[in-house]
Amino acid sequence: MSRNSLRGPAAALAVLLMGLVGCVRSNPAVGVLEINRDLPIVSSGVLRLGVTLNPGTTTGRDLLGGNLLVNGSFDLAPRLAVSLHVEADSTVTTPNGYRQFYPLPEMAYGWKFSDPRKTAVLRETGQEERDGSFFLHTTDLEGDTVRVLYSLRPIAQKRGARYLFRAKLRGKKGRMTVEFVRDSIGGKRLSNRVSFSPGADWRDVTGGLSVEEASERAFLQFTFESRTGEASDSLSSKSGVRNRTGSAFVDVDDVRLSAPGRSGLDSLILGLSPYYLRYPDGLTSGGFYPGTYPLHDTPENERKSIWTGTGYEYTGDFGLSDFLKLARVCGAQPVLLENAGITNAGAGRRYEDVALVPDRVKYLEQVLKRAGTDSLLLQIGYDMPSRDYPKRFRDMASQFEKDTVKPFLLSGGLIVPPDGSEYSDYVADYALPPLSSPSFIDYLPPRMRTSFSQPQPIMLGEVHFAKSGATRRFLPAFLLRAAFLIEAEKHADALKGLSLYPFLSEDKREMPLVLVRGGDYLPTALYLFCKAFKENRGAKVRSLDHTALLKDGIYSSLTSDDEEANFYLKAANTTRHPLTYDLKVLATNRDPFGEIEITRFSPAGISTDSIPDPYIDYTMSRERITLSFNQKTQITIGAYEAVLLHFK
Repeated sequence: MSRNSLRGPAAALAVLLMGLVGCVRSNPAVGVLEINRDLPIVSSGVLRLGVTLNPGTTTGRDLLGGNLLVNGSFDLAPRLAVSLHVEADSTVTTPNGYRQFYPLPEMAYGWKFSDPRKTAVLRETGQEERDGSFFLHTTDLEGDTVRVLYSLRPIAQKRGARYLFRAKLRGKKGRMTVEFVRDSIGGKRLSNRVSFSPGADWRDVTGGLSVEEASERAFLQFTFESRTGEASDSLSSKSGVRNRTGSAFVDVDDVRLSAPGRSGLDSLILGLSPYYLRYPDGLTSGGFYPGTYPLHDTPENERKSIWTGTGYEYTGDFGLSDFLKLARVCGAQPVLLENAGITNAGAGRRYEDVALVPDRVKYLEQVLKRAGTDSLLLQIGYDMPSRDYPKRFRDMASQFEKDTVKPFLLSGGLIVPPDGSEYSDYVADYALPPLSSPSFIDYLPPRMRTSFSQPQPIMLGEVHFAKSGATRRFLPAFLLRAAFLIEAEKHADALKGLSLYPFLSEDKREMPLVLVRGGDYLPTALYLFCKAFKENRGAKVRSLDHTALLKDGIYSSLTSDDEEANFYLKAANTTRHPLTYDLKVLATNRDPFGEIEITRFSPAGISTDSIPDPYIDYTMSRERITLSFNQKTQITIGAYEAVLLHFK
């Protein structure tokens, strides 16, 4: 028997001390783990794991766009029609009475000025191609220095980290210097300085910033000053900004700060080989009023920066064209989530006008034509459990051109066959309530449980999980998700697809698959588990005594490949005690298994005497056990551990 830890000697030692190694010596066993290869197949089909790309975050940053700055275009946020904007407290109230924080462009959200009298964000006029946009304007720089700080949040810096700065500039007699500083305006310099001396016309500039001193309180700062000895003319006819003749100024727009990690995100998505890509998430697409959710019908609309109904900037840097390209590279089914203007009767925060449904249908038809692919699925809304949704969905679907309806539409609420079969290949993208235990069937409403006997499967596009304090019993957040996937695998034939939520987050306590740290995209233990889950599975669900294992606190599934030469056992121990089983493999007229490859996901620093942090870190390790007729084999599953066993 050999072990090959993927996380180094420390992780291997932790696993060893917990007694997690399958071994040949005899330990007290709690039962027998019997793999009977002669028992009949229960069902066929693999659990189709997908990815829902969620741009939003609690920090306000678009995690798919690649820009580390919020409001780099200075355009947040366009005024909403027929809505009450209160500039004093930066709120908006929509016609249906919903009120939330809303940063109008005049706020220069995310930016702090050393001297507001000399710095302003103004509307540009006189140039049709940029009409209606905003930019940062500094003027009267003679003899003065003006500083502007990106103050929304610090950018965590490591010594030697490199960033690419990009912007559009114009000016006369002015200079702009870019750098990282500590804490506040005029703080200690933490990086090199990059200077630009713009001319009269807008032009793109780029520069590299290299961190010279590590700091968790690093902010991006612009310094504006005059270049002496140069003549200057007023540009009021071009810009709409009145400048004193001879005054020095600099205009700035479309500021971007990026790190080289964005391409790594595409690699991580590709590494999961997702069955489908779904974009965006329900919160992003479910804006409460037009102007607060993305549009994808034209290239111009898909690139518009908006402030969403859930309070973050959707930059449009990652739009429909990028999504479809990524889906093609991954070989994944693209699912586009659209706000179609129909919603639940009780969803007070959302605005709807039934009279606008024909216009929304024309919009969706334009999206389909622009996509130019027969594989795109349009999902109409998300989390629509009300009983009136099926009627609204069918009314909308009936207005589409007959040759564009099927198979393009996917319902966002429960439409049980045969009512939905005319319009949707799935019963629904059903929104489970926040999960607090690994149970699967128990979360479905009674009328949906009958759908498992129907020809149309359901889809779980966003599986949300309750916070630790809301769970029925203590489970580490990682293990709750792992056990749910294991439980769902036994119902793979009834699921069109499943994806855990969120996929991206800057907060590890949200349990994302990919953790975003500045410009870096880092795979988490949950990402590695989903990857290993797909690598250790077969298309045939096999019989196993799940009831006996569940009494011990073990959630389990057993599958095999079509040739039945490889079996895959997945198990999650939801107790705080290691559990040892005597392994027994039964087979008639079949070649015996020669070894077991075990992939373990183990919590760090756990003991039977204490309850660990619910967001405890997990490590992955691998080992092999050689099977022999004359030796007794045992499998130990550690406390709060998930294991994947490949019998071959």
